[in-house]
Amino acid sequence: MKLDDTRALVTGASSGIGAELAVQLGEYGARVCLAARRRELLDAVAERVRRAKPSAVAHVLPVDLDTEAACRELIDRSVEALGGLDLLVINAGISMNARFEELPDPLATARAIMETNYFAAVALTAQALPHLRRSRGRIVVVSSLVGVAPLPTRTAYAASKHAVHGFFDSLRAELGAAVGITLACPGAVATPIREVSKAQGRGATAAELPDDEQMSAAECARLILDAARAEKRELRMTAAGKLSPWMRLIAPGVIDRVTRYKLGLDRRS
Repeated sequence: MKLDDTRALVTGASSGIGAELAVQLGEYGARVCLAARRRELLDAVAERVRRAKPSAVAHVLPVDLDTEAACRELIDRSVEALGGLDLLVINAGISMNARFEELPDPLATARAIMETNYFAAVALTAQALPHLRRSRGRIVVVSSLVGVAPLPTRTAYAASKHAVHGFFDSLRAELGAAVGITLACPGAVATPIREVSKAQGRGATAAELPDDEQMSAAECARLILDAARAEKRELRMTAAGKLSPWMRLIAPGVIDRVTRYKLGLDRRS
């Protein structure tokens, strides 16, 4: 897929991986709609996109993707602003960091995560598909390694990402070559998502990985766009990410103990 002059919509574009994806698309000279809740952060990212290359264009579309109507309006506004749609980047998401038993309201947490991570992705896709069919475009879904390999303290988050994989893998089989789909599965990336989870009451149980074990958001975005250009079906970014699903088939108990230890769970009473 050629990214030069691409008409792209990036959700969750106000920080982290989404912001870096938008800026790097700007470096290709893309025309980008930036969607997230916080306008002031989107404005700052939009300036970075416009500075990336003279031909880059950025439109700021503040939105909360909590309803089907909001998702429908976002696609409509993006198509109007861009004159069509070639690339839909579904990056908006929320996480958690707590043992399931420690959540004050486990069902409410699971519902909130599923609404943002799964149902919003489905709603955006449903509205965008007619436009992507016309352009023979691509959907890039920023999922997680947790979507293929479970992780303690991420129960509802893992469930949402497994749902994402089930939906988009099945949709890819339906669409054939009409619209491409790339599922990107980052591991630990240095973004604000964990701080947001803590601030919004979804826990702070597990220890954070050391900085040298976390990928930068810029590097993660580069790998994702490289995968989109190469029209890859799925992207796993690290050796551990590529091996862990297979290791779970061979020695699942060992993997569980290792992840519990690295997250500090076995050191708690």
